[in-house]
Amino acid sequence: MTAITFTAQYASGTCADCESRIQPGEEISRTVDGGYTHANCPETDLDRAAAKPVCPTCQMVTPCFCD
Repeated sequence: MTAITFTAQYASGTCADCESRIQPGEEISRTVDGGYTHANCPETDLDRAAAKPVCPTCQMVTPCFCD
């Protein structure tokens, strides 16, 4: 099922994925829990997590309890 996108007419809070402000004129869609997200979000939680260093022992984002 594809999410229906539409153009934001108002400042609609923050994006559920990247947590940046949604501005009028941006393409957005509603989330299951009633929030909003950019149709083409510039950065997701997975992108941010991939950019952080990972511990070779426990595979958790550092700093971890192995140190």
